[in-house]
Amino acid sequence: MALSRLVRKQKKTSSAKELIEQAMRQAIAEFPPMKPDDWFRISTIGGICPRAEVLRARFGISRRAGIDPNLGLTFEFGHDVHHLMQNKVMAATGRIIGSWRCTWCGEVYGCLAEGLVPRPEQCVRCGGTASEARRVHNRPIATERTESFWFTEEWVGNAEYMIGGSPDGYFVDGDLAKYTNDDIVILEFKSCSENNFAKYVKAPDFMHVIQCQCYMWLTGFKRAKILYINKGIFGLDGLVEHDIKYDAETISMVQRGLKQIRSGLTGGPVPPRELCNDAGCPRANGCEVSKQCFSGGL
Repeated sequence: MALSRLVRKQKKTSSAKELIEQAMRQAIAEFPPMKPDDWFRISTIGGICPRAEVLRARFGISRRAGIDPNLGLTFEFGHDVHHLMQNKVMAATGRIIGSWRCTWCGEVYGCLAEGLVPRPEQCVRCGGTASEARRVHNRPIATERTESFWFTEEWVGNAEYMIGGSPDGYFVDGDLAKYTNDDIVILEFKSCSENNFAKYVKAPDFMHVIQCQCYMWLTGFKRAKILYINKGIFGLDGLVEHDIKYDAETISMVQRGLKQIRSGLTGGPVPPRELCNDAGCPRANGCEVSKQCFSGGL
């Protein structure tokens, strides 16, 4: 029987592509100005302009953003890459440590406060194992509790500066049996397009470096690694990595900017203009408070 005949006989069903488009489409969202009690997200720190944040609050101007179906689906692929690296690829190396949750009973193993641990082999509470299901006569044993542990991105924060976030993972650069904090490397996984990957081969993105610096500041670990994954290339050729060392001067600059914003949100002065020389620069062209920024008196 020809394949074309089988295809023609099928009853037309709802389009999966159209359903995905509807699911991934998000309306343009309004992000209100920061309030004094709002915390900063580490993932956004590298792109923040202290002056713009305060001006948005002073004039009550929201940030507008929209996600079309293509970008939405791209983001979901990125999330899947993170999950794959944390729970399959890096977990298989035996060198990733962190906090792990049993998917069968919810028991959690390891944390920053009590110590990060490698992925457990078996849950002491329910008996779930990290291995894949065994098969009998090529059929998986349905009663086995397998593939039990998922990496949990533990949130870290600083109450004084009201900033926090969740690193993607922690890597032991040494012997798991006798490592110290100096051997722990913070991991950040970044999936990207082929065009951006070509740039990241030469140097990491500035925002990603600042993100790593903030994670090192908040965890106390002094080393980080950014691993870029090219979504257009399969295999090892689609990976490039950059090692980042803690830099106290960079953190001092971050802290100064955070203080400027917090002061401006609580009645202090508007931070000085430091990122844009004039209203015609690319960043100013896309800024919601460009007009207020370059008007006299501020």
